[in-house]
Amino acid sequence: MIYKEGNYMIKVNNITCKYKNGSNIQIILEDVSFEIKDGEFVIITGTSGSGKTTLLKILSGIQKPDNGSVYWDDINIYELSNSSLSNLRLKDSGFIYQDFMLIDELNVYDNLILSQRLLKIKDEKRVNDVIEMLSINHLLKKYPSVLSGGEKQRVAIARALINKPKILFCDEPTGSLDFKATLEIMELLSKLNKKYNITVILVTHEQENLKYATRIIKYNNGVLECD
Repeated sequence: MIYKEGNYMIKVNNITCKYKNGSNIQIILEDVSFEIKDGEFVIITGTSGSGKTTLLKILSGIQKPDNGSVYWDDINIYELSNSSLSNLRLKDSGFIYQDFMLIDELNVYDNLILSQRLLKIKDEKRVNDVIEMLSINHLLKKYPSVLSGGEKQRVAIARALINKPKILFCDEPTGSLDFKATLEIMELLSKLNKKYNITVILVTHEQENLKYATRIIKYNNGVLECD
């Protein structure tokens, strides 16, 4: 897939998402539409339960909305087969989680190259470039259980970058970190966004993180409050 400068990388058209709880229906997102351009650092914020993580899952191809469409470039991602969507997500996006999602049985190096193995590709230069970029060479032989929270998130970001993603989806990436580690991770994501023009879409409830955004999307009760 080729992304041309000036094109919208992500376009959301009239998405609605509802959850059923017995006979009750809760509207999480209602008729939401917006566009995200190449290279933006977008922060999605809102109160707990406002729908921001659900929105991130829909944008990233993890959760299909009840209605509406999501486009990456000119591709309606929810019209793809499951295997095609999985391959698209592996090639063109990276996902960073609050709880890191590292595999405890694998050392740092093997965690890093997992997505390359899934795609059956081998790019040692890219792996080495990312290791240097994230300054984690001293961690490669260690296992996740001995790493600090900041180190785990740095490794998780490195893993997300291995396949040269166009988009980084970040779900509360500093939620489990102390102040110092939070600052380091947010500065790192900002640097990646500016230096490599990677689009960052980040969910957070931490107000101090908002200063890193080039754009803020705020949701409450499924409704777009400001953009």
